[in-house]
Amino acid sequence: MPAKIGIVATLGVSARRIPLRVAAMARRALARTEPATADALADLVREWCRELGKACEPRWIPVSAQTGLQVRTMLDLAARLCA
Repeated sequence: MPAKIGIVATLGVSARRIPLRVAAMARRALARTEPATADALADLVREWCRELGKACEPRWIPVSAQTGLQVRTMLDLAARLCA
């Protein structure tokens, strides 16, 4: 059961992360040419970040730990594909 909860949580974060990233990138791209739109997007990004933080209770994971996980995942995938 914990694995299923983890999968659901991961899907929830992914579903929120993509539009959040797009809004943040659009805000940055429009900051000089469309400041009013960029401000509205900044408000939206802040709101979505608050909502995501409340829903997921994020915690800091050191970059070295994140990188280690990614490397182990890629090595495992390569071993499975080459076997």
